[in-house]
Amino acid sequence: MDEQSIIRILMSPPSGDETWDEANDRKERILGSLFARLHAIESRGMWLRLSRERDGDELSLAFARFPSDRRARLMLLLADEARLRQVSG
Repeated sequence: MDEQSIIRILMSPPSGDETWDEANDRKERILGSLFARLHAIESRGMWLRLSRERDGDELSLAFARFPSDRRARLMLLLADEARLRQVSG
C-alpha cells in the first residue's frame, strides 16, 4: 500500500456538494477497505505507526488530524486478530 495515497485520502477536501461528514464517511470507507486487505504483519506495523504522532512522519500526523471516532474504528480494524488470522491464513 502506497503511503502517499493514504495521505492524499486523509487530506482530501470534500468533493462537489459533499459535506465534511460525507467526505469523512468516504475516507473511512476507503481506508477501511485498504486496511482490511493488509496481512497480519503489515496491519500490526500500520497500527504501531498510526498509534502515535511522530514529528516528521507525514502519515501519522495526517491520521492524527482525522476525527477521533473514525480513527478509533480504523485502529480496531487494524488490530482485529480474527480478521488478521483469516487474511494471513
